[in-house]
Amino acid sequence: MGIKIRKEFNIKVNIPKITEFIGCNAKGIYYIENNFENTKAIRYLMYMRKKGLNVNKLLDMVNEKEESLKD
Repeated sequence: MGIKIRKEFNIKVNIPKITEFIGCNAKGIYYIENNFENTKAIRYLMYMRKKGLNVNKLLDMVNEKEESLKD
């Protein structure tokens, strides 16, 4: 089962809750499709962020890779 990471600018969910949960910018928020609050992937990203990793930069790289594979 693959996990798709998506960056959205207009999602119809509780943006402040998600921002607080993942700790990223609410204007362009990353989330993992299908039950994002309970996935191991989000918890791992939160762990990496706590350890000092720039999670937004990492997710940008993942999205770029996904886009390049589509071509």
